[in-house]
Amino acid sequence: MAAALGVAVFEDPESLPLLRDSAARVPVEELRDLLLTLDELAPALLPTVVTHAASTPSRTRYLADLLDEFGATEEAAALRAGVPSP
Repeated sequence: MAAALGVAVFEDPESLPLLRDSAARVPVEELRDLLLTLDELAPALLPTVVTHAASTPSRTRYLADLLDEFGATEEAAALRAGVPSP
């Protein structure tokens, strides 16, 4: 979340690689809260975070399910399109 704040609030371009790297390591059980918080505080960062958080097929499927739940069905479908079936 600190990297997201660095990018969004302080417009610090050096925080963007940290944000990308951090997104891939967020524990799966924290992804829902992360997306909801970003949606409130820095929605422009959601595509970057989702793209980089989708670091494995299982994480990608989980994120797609969350996006569906949040009403972002097109984004969910785009994520699923790039993931091999289990």
